[in-house]
This record gives sequence, C-alpha cells and structure tokens, in this order.
Amino acid sequence: MGEKLKTQDKLQAWETRFNSGVSSVCAFCSQVADLHSHLFFECTYASQIWNYSKSLSKIAMGAPSWQNVISSIDTISGKMTYSIIVAKLVFGASVYFIWQERNRRLFSRKAMGCDKVKELIFSTVRMKIMAISWNNTKTFRL
Repeated sequence: MGEKLKTQDKLQAWETRFNSGVSSVCAFCSQVADLHSHLFFECTYASQIWNYSKSLSKIAMGAPSWQNVISSIDTISGKMTYSIIVAKLVFGASVYFIWQERNRRLFSRKAMGCDKVKELIFSTVRMKIMAISWNNTKTFRL
C-alpha cells in the first residue's frame, strides 16, 4: 500500500472528470504531494502540531514517521497507566484534528491556525481525562 491518501486519489479523479480545480498537493503548504508522511510529520504546519503533541504525551520515538509513532503506541498498548492513557488520547486527538483541518482547507477553503488546533487537542484530551473514573486497580495504576 502506498502512502497516497485515498481521498486525494478520488479528488484527482474528480478533477480530471469535472475540472473542479482540486489539487493533490498538501493543503497546508501547497508544495508537496499529499502523502501520509508529509501530512503528519514533514509539513511545517503539521510538524508544529505534532511536536506540541509529543511534548504533551511524552511519546518516546525515533525520527517522526507514521511507522515509528504506531510502533511507539503499539509497545504501550497493553499497559494501563495514567501517562500511557494520556499518550494514546493525545495521539488520537492529534491525528484527528490534523486530518480535520486538512479537510476543512480542502472542502471549505477555510484555515485554522496551528495554535487553535493545539488548543483543540489540549481541551479534547483534558475533557476525556476528566471524564475517566481513575481507580487504582490491577488493570490501572496511578
């Protein structure tokens, strides 16, 4: 499987068929093809968000790449500590809001700044954490 995003493949086919003006370049920087690795890690917009997310979650990994992040999350998948739950929530929120902002730019032609996306990640994770019942049990350690 290549890194090309399926949505962009469909948009490119739409462009060819209907001449809709949709491009297959990054919605953030408009300089590089819209690939997973670029969208989430190499683009300056997304890398600012990802660096913030890494600092929030304390995810330890090598060079930022989709495979390294997935393997970092995968190595902690069976563990249930406060910091691991936070790391998983931050990772999920980061991917979600980067993807949502990409789609907002592609389909609505509206843009949200990095700082606003960072605020959304923080507030979403904060609300999820506040909703969890934190019991010190065998399956969860504070």
